[in-house]
Amino acid sequence: FEPIRKINTSEQALLQIQASIFDGTYKAGDRLPSERELAVELGINRNTLREALKKLEHMGLVVTRQGDGTRVLDFYQNAGIDVLGSLLLDQAKGDLRVIEDLFEARELVGKELARSAAMNRDEDDVERMREVIEDIASAPEVPEVQRLEYLFFHELALSTHNLFYIFLINSIKRAYMNFRDLYATASGNPKRIRELLESVVDAVERGSTRDAVREMKKYLGHGKKLMFKTLKIPLKKH
Repeated sequence: FEPIRKINTSEQALLQIQASIFDGTYKAGDRLPSERELAVELGINRNTLREALKKLEHMGLVVTRQGDGTRVLDFYQNAGIDVLGSLLLDQAKGDLRVIEDLFEARELVGKELARSAAMNRDEDDVERMREVIEDIASAPEVPEVQRLEYLFFHELALSTHNLFYIFLINSIKRAYMNFRDLYATASGNPKRIRELLESVVDAVERGSTRDAVREMKKYLGHGKKLMFKTLKIPLKKH
C-alpha cells in the first residue's frame, strides 16, 4: 500500500484495499493485516480505516468477525455491481478485458431496455426521451454529452415501467460516471449520437420491439467501435 495523501482518505483507502483483492495480493479466505498495521501502512487513522472496511464489507469483498479480524471474500460469489464504480476503472487501465466485458454487458442491458420500452412506453415517456436527445445535440462538451447519455438510459428504463430495470440503471450510475474519462472517446459526435438515439426512440414509439433492439444495437456499436479503435482492442466478428 501507499500512504494516503488525498482529501477523501476513506475512499482512497477503499480503492487500495480493493485493488489488492482484485489483483490477487489477497485471495478469498486470506486475513488482511490488523487494523493497526493497515492504518500505519496507509498513513490514516483507525476510524478512517474502519469506515473503508465497512464499505468493503457492504460491497461483499470482505467480512469482519470478532476475534478473527477481516477476511477476504470470494468476489465472484459476493461482490455486487457497485464494485464497478471504483476498482474496475483502475483495473481497466491495465486489463482491457474489463472493457470488453463492460461493453458486452452494456449491449445486453441496452437491447433489453429498448425491447421492454417498445412494449410498455406511453406518450409522456417518449416526450421525455426526445427532450434529452435534443439537449445532446447542443451539448457544449463531452462530459455533458455523457451525462445526457446516462439520462437517456434512465428515461428509457422508466419507459419500461419495470422496477427492476429502473433500479438497475440507478445502480449503474456510479460505475458509468467513474468510467467517464475512459469512456470519453466513445461519445463521439453529439449530432451522430442524436441521430442514433432518435432512431431508437422512433422504434420505441412505434412499439416495434425488433426495430428498437436493432437501432439500439447500432447506437451501442457506434460507441464500442470508437472505444475499441482508440484502445486498439480487436472487434470480434459475430
